[in-house]
Amino acid sequence: MKKNASPELSSKWWSSNQPDGLSAANDLDKALSAYESASAKLDKEQNEANRAAALKALDQVESAAKKVADESAKAEKSPPKKSKSDPEEYGFTADALKKMGKVTGDARKAIEAAAKAAPPKGQGDDEDDDDEGVLGNEKEYQAYLKKNMRRLNNVMLNFAVGLGKKPEEHRLLFHKAKPGRAMMATIKAETDLKKFSFGVAGAHAEKTGVLTLGLEGIQLPGLKKKLERMLKHFKPLPFNKIMMMVDGEEAEDIVDPEDTDIDDDVETTTGDAPAEPVAETTASDPAADFKARLTALAPRIAQATAAGVATATDAKLKASEAGVFARKKDFTAALALLDEAEALLAAAPSGATAQPRAGGDDKEAALSRWRETRGDIVTKLKDIAKEVAAAKHAESKNALLELNAVIKNLTAEPDTAQKVQELIRWVEQDDVVADVSDFAEDIRSPLLEALDGLRVSMAA
Repeated sequence: MKKNASPELSSKWWSSNQPDGLSAANDLDKALSAYESASAKLDKEQNEANRAAALKALDQVESAAKKVADESAKAEKSPPKKSKSDPEEYGFTADALKKMGKVTGDARKAIEAAAKAAPPKGQGDDEDDDDEGVLGNEKEYQAYLKKNMRRLNNVMLNFAVGLGKKPEEHRLLFHKAKPGRAMMATIKAETDLKKFSFGVAGAHAEKTGVLTLGLEGIQLPGLKKKLERMLKHFKPLPFNKIMMMVDGEEAEDIVDPEDTDIDDDVETTTGDAPAEPVAETTASDPAADFKARLTALAPRIAQATAAGVATATDAKLKASEAGVFARKKDFTAALALLDEAEALLAAAPSGATAQPRAGGDDKEAALSRWRETRGDIVTKLKDIAKEVAAAKHAESKNALLELNAVIKNLTAEPDTAQKVQELIRWVEQDDVVADVSDFAEDIRSPLLEALDGLRVSMAA
């Protein structure tokens, strides 16, 4: 690859310019060939199926290009054995492929422009709406949301969701043909949101005003509650309640300890559909007891965390674990964990902050916690990898590569301040870590908590 080379959506360009010895090179060649084939079909016939195939192929090109770019950057420092390419060629390749996102973005715009120019089918509200630019304009987004939710009464649609801190910040996108992951990338690119998922949406067959979300991505904490707030904010809409389905079964909302808004029982009547009555609960109801206690505890944890109270992190973890047990309807264990969380907050003096102990014991304790956290996450990621491999999905290979890349980069013994800082930077900024957290399980939070403990202990 020459210096300052520009990437092309062409397998011929790649085969002519790729350096020697890259294990991921063939994947990029296949992805580019697949896109060229999909693009040729779309040129012959502009229809939703061909557009969806071309967009999916662009997603695969982006994923493959990123993996080759990462491998090339490493190869510049340590070239493959028996390689015929100079080290700088790998660096030039990495630089070129980092620009692939701009090329695929332009290709997407061209596909969307061609779709607009295609003759209308005359189906009115049944047509997929243009979502370009609506995410940043609240009034335009409200109109987009209302139109697409009316469509959901008649047809199932793919969806992507991004969650913010306030109801007006949350965003849903819908499309009949465009994959949810592609729309999720749109939300990520056009907003500052950090938490995403995707799946298939449709109106509940029997309950009026209930929107059913079949999750294919991760179940975000507080997703149901937060989206119902969003529906209320953007009313009138055809729906005011959310039902979540995971693996074909209705799923309870995962409690978000960081969410301090208290509005679950506020009436959410909309102009297009009546809100379902909220069932009355009594003090003997363990679910209601848990919910009330967690609601009261959440702001205390948030205040303690902000104030640097020594036991705040442990209390937050206890509350989060309690939410997991509550979802499984084991309220005895969930309430016991809330007892422990409350005791941790009560035991800390007001305004007490975390003070690392002097000497090596504190560093060793922090390292021990890192080893335990890392071990738990590696085990979880390996279990997820087995499930992904067994699924034999079209994206399984890419997902396995990302999962294995994260596992390999989790340093077992970050025993210097520099190693810790490098790990923190990697966990915070690496796109693969972000993808794994988005699509599998949030690994960033526990990793950063353990690393922060190491950082503090080494600064002592």
